[in-house]
Amino acid sequence: LEFLDSVILAYTGMGRLIARYAGYAEELSLKADCPQEKERLQGIAECCRHISLHKPRNFREAVQLLWFSHLGTILESGLFINYGRLDVILQPYLGDTPHAEAEELLSCLLLKMYDQADIEDHSYLTRHEGQLVVTLGGVLPDGENAVGEVTMLFLKAIGRTRLPEPEFNLRVSSKNPPEYLEKAAELTVSGCNFLSYYN
Repeated sequence: LEFLDSVILAYTGMGRLIARYAGYAEELSLKADCPQEKERLQGIAECCRHISLHKPRNFREAVQLLWFSHLGTILESGLFINYGRLDVILQPYLGDTPHAEAEELLSCLLLKMYDQADIEDHSYLTRHEGQLVVTLGGVLPDGENAVGEVTMLFLKAIGRTRLPEPEFNLRVSSKNPPEYLEKAAELTVSGCNFLSYYN
């Protein structure tokens, strides 16, 4: 019972933190001079307001909630927690999101992962002798191919941003489509030396 109470407390606190971001975006939108900027900030406010209480409705909201979830896991304790299989986690939310928009969102997510600007305690990364890792590809728990559209969009975003962090662990299986390994190898040959391959 104490554990379940603590889960409720943590989720309630995280929801309130996200709602504060929604309020701040709304506040900024009221001061915006440009109609496009006002619309952008109102979109951020709506996204944050929804995911503060409800599950994501689309890819944009899923990516935003994923980032908040990462902050929630490390801000309290500063533990070194990797991101996990983000392509598998995000794939169900891709829906009919245009690939160009999804790639841009993933590129922005990679920038957030790199700058860690939301974390005031910058000793978080310096006290760990390693980098945070994203895992892509491989197979699903049932043994079937895990490479999907989001996997390939991540590889495109990696080529676009070319940042040394996070590192990427690429799981490779004979069940993966050939273009997955081909695109990854192309990135490696081009100088992206933060990709690791595992069979």
